[in-house]
Amino acid sequence: MAEETEKENEGGVDKSERIEDQGEAEISALKEQIEDLTNKWKRAVADYQNLEKRIARDRQDWQKFSNTILLSKLIPLSDNLERAVSHSRDEGLELITKDLKKVLSSEGVKEIEVKIGDPFNPHLEECIETVEDGEDEKIVEVVAKGYIIGDRVLRPAEVKVSKKKTRPLDPGTENETEVSDSI
Repeated sequence: MAEETEKENEGGVDKSERIEDQGEAEISALKEQIEDLTNKWKRAVADYQNLEKRIARDRQDWQKFSNTILLSKLIPLSDNLERAVSHSRDEGLELITKDLKKVLSSEGVKEIEVKIGDPFNPHLEECIETVEDGEDEKIVEVVAKGYIIGDRVLRPAEVKVSKKKTRPLDPGTENETEVSDSI
């Protein structure tokens, strides 16, 4: 038996050292694999948490904006009731109009504030007519109110917008831009 141990030692490395080196290599490989799997697991958990947040945000947006079609259909009704109240002065119509305004307000519908003389904002207002005036791109008249819910426009305000008066060309200056062939 002593001879066998001597033979194993003759190679310079005994059997127990080789086994130990193999064990350390396996342990190192397993540690790398554990680290890799741990990183993948952490990424998967982070992705899942981001997904949950996105779903919650989408759900809130859906709840917030799910009624926009119905609310946008109620706005013309509100406008017509306001016109009827202004012509008839009926208390019943006034109550109905106020109640409808409360319902719209409770759902987050807000009137777009537009004042005469304000600059034209194409994101919130729709120009239905231009009027020649001294100033350019200013609101001259509000034809119909606009409404928003959150940051979405349900209906843009319909406005008339000014544009600078253009000076007509003098009758004698029309031909000044033409190039003469006689030169």
